[in-house]
Amino acid sequence: MALPPAQPAFGSSPSLRDIRPVGRENDGFPQMLAKWRPRSATIPATDDGVLRESMIKYWSQLLSVELMEYNAFQWFSKWLQMIWNARICSSFNR
Repeated sequence: MALPPAQPAFGSSPSLRDIRPVGRENDGFPQMLAKWRPRSATIPATDDGVLRESMIKYWSQLLSVELMEYNAFQWFSKWLQMIWNARICSSFNR
C-alpha cells in the first residue's frame, strides 16, 4: 500500500507538484520526447506536414489552457490580497 504524499509544513507554501491536478495530459511529455526520432525519408513530406500541424494545434491548445489557469490563479491571488489588506485596514479604523 502506498503512503499518502507528505503535506507541506504549516506556513510553508506548497510546491507546484502539490497543487497541480493528478493525471494531466502532459505528464507523458518527457517520455514522448525520449522516444522521438527524426522523420525518415520514407514518410512523404505532405503526411509529415499534417502530423506536424496536428501536434502544433494540440500543444498550443494545451498551453492556452495552462496559461488561462495561471492567469486565473494570479487574478485570484491579487483579489485575495486586496480583501486581506482591506480587512486589516478596517481593523485599524475601529
